[in-house]
Amino acid sequence: NKQGFKDFEYLIIDGGSNDISLDVINQHSKNIDFICSEKDNGIYDGINKGIAKSKGRFIILLHAGDYLENKNSLKDINSYILNKPLNDFYLSDVLICSKNNISIPIRYYSANIFKVSRLRFGIMPAHPAIIIKREVYDLIGTYSSEYQIASDFDFIIRLFRIKNVRFTYMNKVFLRMIDGGISDR
Repeated sequence: NKQGFKDFEYLIIDGGSNDISLDVINQHSKNIDFICSEKDNGIYDGINKGIAKSKGRFIILLHAGDYLENKNSLKDINSYILNKPLNDFYLSDVLICSKNNISIPIRYYSANIFKVSRLRFGIMPAHPAIIIKREVYDLIGTYSSEYQIASDFDFIIRLFRIKNVRFTYMNKVFLRMIDGGISDR
């Protein structure tokens, strides 16, 4: 959806798709700051390429099938950060939606139930709904290509191991994810 907030960059990293993805991307290229379509070493390699090319102070990862909740999502995120600027990252909620219709939520994934102690049981906040300061990546690194589907968990473990890490919960849905991602297989 078109965002009312305009102070952001939009990067697309595509792993060398051979379907209609590039046609769709090229139709919208005037709204995209950077496009990379080349063979990579998996999802996390692609994410790392995007982080390396980005220039923003905060990074939000939208994977294929992820959508911002509405046209005010980035404006609302920016307002929240301006009101609580001393955090290293911000947690928000996610709606997981039907593959057949993004407007039909199947599950509500709240970051409010997350506690750091739950990481040892594999319970983590929804990875795409974490808004992270660039300096955090500079401090702990990016995503390991060693893990095919669990590098987000590895990253989140490293994120919460930062001494005096500061984060807050935003108590709002900013993102919709389509059910059935690669880790659901």
